Amino acid sequence: MNHNKRKKELSDTIPASLLTEMALPRMSKSARIAEQNLDAARILIPGIVEGLIPSPRPNQPEKAQIAIEGDHGYRNLRIENSLTDEHGDEVKLKKGAHVEVTVAARQDAVKRQEGPVNNPEKTYDWQQPYTAAIWETDNLLMEGRIGEALSAVEERRLSPVQAGSDEGHALAEADAGIQSLITERTEKAV
Repeated sequence: MNHNKRKKELSDTIPASLLTEMALPRMSKSARIAEQNLDAARILIPGIVEGLIPSPRPNQPEKAQIAIEGDHGYRNLRIENSLTDEHGDEVKLKKGAHVEVTVAARQDAVKRQEGPVNNPEKTYDWQQPYTAAIWETDNLLMEGRIGEALSAVEERRLSPVQAGSDEGHALAEADAGIQSLITERTEKAV
């Protein structure tokens, strides 16, 4: 029997939508449901695998200790070192690996904040370097990011800003944020 002909016949009988779905990376049904329920708020936090902690018992997986930057320096997070890749294969983290930790919340678990910085319809050119400085975690790049943010805000202030406007409030919040970054940087250096 010609197997190539049989495969062709089978692929002709499978609907195109199912073929498209079959081409996607495998994900368990519970993971898909969890992903759909957690679309309200999500943030990626960079981290580094500091160490691998062997299991005390053979039936328990080893742990990976991940250092993530928090408000007061680095914090450690321990997870089971048993992950699944996009092909459904079990994989493990290596010591020293750079990772991203995803924190996600359901719609009913978040509170929307009002204000000019949180208004996605109001974006200003100076906000991009400011945001880059806020999210920078590499100490070697931090000073440059703060400088770029300061320059962008100062350049914007060369033109008049309407008192009480959304942009005026956003600039004031950015000034406070930049000063906080400078203070934190100074405290870490001491």
